[in-house]
Amino acid sequence: RGGGVFVSAYAGEGAANISNPNNHSYRGRFWFNKGRIENCESGVGGGVCVHTTVTRNIAGANGRFTMESGAEIRNCKSKYPPGNDKYGGGGVFIAGNGSVAGGLKGVFNMRGGSITACTAIGNGGGVKCNGEMNMADGCVIDHCRCVGGIPESYQYSHAYGGGIHLYNATFDMTGGTIKNDTAFSGGGVMAWGTKCVFTMDGANAIISDNFVSGVNGSGNGGGVYVQEATFNFDRGTITRNIASRYGGGININKTATLNLNGICHITFNKANSGGAISQEAGGCVIDIKSDGVLIEGNEAIDVGTGYESSETARGQGGGILIEKGTFRMSTGKIINNTASGRGGGVSCYVRRILGDVTAEISGGEISGNSAGVSGGG
Repeated sequence: RGGGVFVSAYAGEGAANISNPNNHSYRGRFWFNKGRIENCESGVGGGVCVHTTVTRNIAGANGRFTMESGAEIRNCKSKYPPGNDKYGGGGVFIAGNGSVAGGLKGVFNMRGGSITACTAIGNGGGVKCNGEMNMADGCVIDHCRCVGGIPESYQYSHAYGGGIHLYNATFDMTGGTIKNDTAFSGGGVMAWGTKCVFTMDGANAIISDNFVSGVNGSGNGGGVYVQEATFNFDRGTITRNIASRYGGGININKTATLNLNGICHITFNKANSGGAISQEAGGCVIDIKSDGVLIEGNEAIDVGTGYESSETARGQGGGILIEKGTFRMSTGKIINNTASGRGGGVSCYVRRILGDVTAEISGGEISGNSAGVSGGG
């Protein structure tokens, strides 16, 4: 565990043996102020692994990792065999609720620095977090990726979260950029689990230019994939992400909830269906609550990856695709989006196998959208 650094909650002195004297660890605390961790490899946490344990009942037993401006984790790799969603993390692995007993959790405070060009064979190309993560202005997670492994079938469903994979974790993003990351689903962020809460609330919080593509039902959520979790999008921008199947900007699935609460911009994303947002299945809820919500310039088109599924509602919902669940809009704007099929702005695409769709639109603006077949609005 921890190809570069292993941080344990019960360690008297952490494994922070890096040449820069500003880096230090105490009782499972690792402050990474300056320097570089690179070209490291491990089964769990290619660069850094933050571990928690219940073998000793001590106060503050949760491992903690703080990354400051000037710190860099680069070209690290985790190679834990895919198929176990609790592990991974090409750059950083944070243990927590989903991976240890006793309710303890590791904490990753990313106050600055960068995680770049890291790879996970499995989940979490940049970061795999089962505990708590906080990301502030100036941080960058860039060009990280998830890849499949052996047996070959794992590549279809266990390579999620190119930038960050959350499993029953909490993630507060008040700034920073997650960009140019790739996975089979969840290019920028994958939020998974009924206890998982992702809050994006920062004027300079950006998820951009991420890409997902795969087969056998993957290729969903170019920017963010939310499954059974809650995504509170309060401020920030999700832009220029691409999904080969559902949800260029955001895909929600299996009882997930997406709350659009503040100044939220979802712009210029592309997907086979649901250019900005896709509500895939399972009784999900999309709730637009603020006049600061802008969904503009997104496209539901053939993105040309060669992995599109024959069951997909092709070209549906340039702005939003709803296949099962509830869509509520009382304010906000859905404007200038495009669909090659139906529903330039919003498409309610009912499939018998998925169940009913409820759309409640009581305010806001849906205008300037276009569709190749029908339902330009």
